Amino acid sequence: MLWEESGKSSVNGMGEGSIVFKRLSEAIADPNFTSDFRDKMTLFGPDIRVDDIRQASLGTCYFLATEAAVGEFPHRVRKMFGVDHLNSAGIIPMNIWVLGRPTTIYLDDYLPMRWNGDGETYRLVSARLSKDGSVWAALLEKAWAKMNGYYDHLQGGQFAESIHFMSGSPSQKIDMG
Repeated sequence: MLWEESGKSSVNGMGEGSIVFKRLSEAIADPNFTSDFRDKMTLFGPDIRVDDIRQASLGTCYFLATEAAVGEFPHRVRKMFGVDHLNSAGIIPMNIWVLGRPTTIYLDDYLPMRWNGDGETYRLVSARLSKDGSVWAALLEKAWAKMNGYYDHLQGGQFAESIHFMSGSPSQKIDMG
């Protein structure tokens, strides 16, 4: 499924400016992407690390915190992805949990982007490209957006929901006050 926001000047929670959906698989050859995209973009980078996760302008800190917790166990992150590298077709199978059941969904490699302040290159609006070039965090965030209807619906969620999505683990909120 390709989510395209034709004609919108902004997407709620993604800040001001035109949002366009661009393919990651096209970034390597496109001079309108920053050099870190073109030179080193991979699915997982040399290894999966907690510091791969970098928040952009969405209010998804709860989800990125969950990614960091799961990222402590790289084999679990790899199990969520049905591939171990980006492919030219731009199709990424994701193994996630829906209503307590393991489920495989399919993503395309289109991600929301906006022109950089330099007016010459694009940057991710969702979770950003990591310092080592990995994009797994942004693609996992896209899977979360897909399961919630769209990126707009991700603002201010709960850790418990996102850990269940990634691992199937039950969770419970405990009021300590």
